[in-house]
Formats: sequence, C-alpha cells, structure tokens
Amino acid sequence: MGTEQSKIGPALGRQLRRLRKRKGWTQQRLSDELEKLGHVIHPTAILKIEKGIRAVTVDEFLALAAALNVPPPLLLLPLGEEDTVQITKKSKIHPHLALDWVTGDECLVSTERKVIRRGEWLEGSEPLRLYRTLRVVQDELGHVEAWIRRAEYAGDAEQKREAKSTHVEALEAFHAHQERMQAAGVRPPGHTPQRLADMQAVGLDVAGLRVWEEPEQEGE
Repeated sequence: MGTEQSKIGPALGRQLRRLRKRKGWTQQRLSDELEKLGHVIHPTAILKIEKGIRAVTVDEFLALAAALNVPPPLLLLPLGEEDTVQITKKSKIHPHLALDWVTGDECLVSTERKVIRRGEWLEGSEPLRLYRTLRVVQDELGHVEAWIRRAEYAGDAEQKREAKSTHVEALEAFHAHQERMQAAGVRPPGHTPQRLADMQAVGLDVAGLRVWEEPEQEGE
C-alpha cells in the first residue's frame, strides 16, 4: 500500500481507537460488530487502521461509524482532542469550522479563515439544502395527516374540515418542493401509494413521482 494512500490513516485511526476504547471494546469486538453488518475487517486490520498504516474505503468508513453507532463526522474530526483540524496539507482550521463544513452547514475556509469559493460551494451543496427542506415540508404534512386522524377519531366535524383544508395546503407545498428538487436534478425519494393518491385527488400532477420501493430483505 502506497504512502499517499494511507495519509488519511493517522487522524481517522486515532479517532477510531478513541471511540472504540470509550465503548470498552477490543479490536476483536469491533470486528465482530462489523461482521454483523456484513463487513469483514479483521482485528489486525483494525489495528493497522488505528496506527494509520492502512487506508479505509468509504464503505469501510461508514461501516465503522455504524458499528460504533456514532455520527460519521466523529471518525474524521478530533473534537475535544485537538485545537485545530487538518483539512488539507496546507489547511488547519478550528474544529467548529471543520464540523460546519463536514455537515454541510457552511463552506470551507482557509487557515486564515478566508471563505473558499462560496458560490461554487453553494451550488455543490444544493442537494443537502433541498433534502433538509424536504424533511421540513414532509414532517409538516405528516403532522396535518395526524391531525385529520385525530379529528376523525373524535368525530369533530369542524376540526376535520379545518384539518383537511390545511392538508391541501401542505400537499401543495410538498409537491412544489418535489418540483424544485427535480428542476435541480435531484431525485426525490419515493412516496407511498396513498401519498400519491392524495396529491392526485387535489389536482396535483404526480406523473414524475415514484412509489417508494421497500429494500429487499436479506435472503429474499
């Protein structure tokens, strides 16, 4: 394995060791937890990762975070350990700034805290913003649908009428955001047949929307 390929090892390795030991796990235990998730990383390989002499693929990186049950950024950022985070060979920044960048909240800054190509970052991070807004409008729609069910259960005709009127508005906002995502080249997730039927019932075009596909269970 080439030296350049293993450059990501030291920072991630230190965090991996720190998080593993915090849970009181041995390298064998972490290896066993990874195997439950379908990833085979032997204890000796975990030791090499922790020492920074073995690189980690993206699949392995996500699997390690899942096995440890921690947010992936914690494997990258030495939060609570160092005063700065090495982003590139020429860039070290405050952990807060690094966290904002990794989570997509803010664009990257230089060591001197100068913003780096903000316009380009805004364009590249648009899918994140679209998905975050999708969660907001989707949650609002879910709240209104729960309101309708409560009104129906209580037999409150007035509350039911008000909830259904608000439901139409929530469906329109939800549908409009789907269109914004499609216009930006970001494919929205699928929907339940009932959600599509509700949108169609109020006159919204659902031709470009998909039904949610349940993931196949292992062994099927």
